[in-house]
Amino acid sequence: MPGMGAMTQPEIDGFLESKLNIQLATVDEAGDPNIQPLWFLYDKGSKRLFVMAGKSTKKVENIHNNPSVYFSIDDESFPYKGVKGKGLRASLKTSGETCR
Repeated sequence: MPGMGAMTQPEIDGFLESKLNIQLATVDEAGDPNIQPLWFLYDKGSKRLFVMAGKSTKKVENIHNNPSVYFSIDDESFPYKGVKGKGLRASLKTSGETCR
């Protein structure tokens, strides 16, 4: 469809700064995906996504065991757009302390 190409970096930044949820996928001990919706914060300066989760959640347990994460952020309104990717967690923080 016309106008449905890839977003430019400024369009990506604006999209990620909007109030949308992220679908965060982690991998459990059996190698199966665990996908959860979360609120997120995008820091345009560092080009990083930040999420919060309870320290006793399955996703945090999975990230402790395997730092690989996958994500999808989509807008279900026309014109449809989204950002998908994968990465490694940089750190986990619990009560102000960094967990590695």
